[in-house]
Amino acid sequence: MTTDLSSIEERALALDVAAPLVLSAREVETVLANPAYHSSLGAPAHAQHFRRRLPDGRGLHLVIDADGTSGLHWDRFDPHAGPVGALMHLMTDSPREAISLLAAASAVLRRLGG
Repeated sequence: MTTDLSSIEERALALDVAAPLVLSAREVETVLANPAYHSSLGAPAHAQHFRRRLPDGRGLHLVIDADGTSGLHWDRFDPHAGPVGALMHLMTDSPREAISLLAAASAVLRRLGG
């Protein structure tokens, strides 16, 4: 399966994993004009997040910070590719978030258990 990538996306994919390609406001508009991007969650929590799944399982992740700075990077695994994709994303691309989720789950279980 082929994927049509914009020159912006190709530049982001040429960088190391999670290395952000800083985008101008016009470049953000260009990226978001592609209907393959959908709203998502991510870190930092106060930013807007948009993701695009790629056929090889990777994902492009656009982060628009509250101060207007924007960056596009790629993740090894798209968290919207199902439970396995979400788990692999947490373990490889977002290990700090995985630790935070485990700590929160542990606290809830301790509270429920007495």
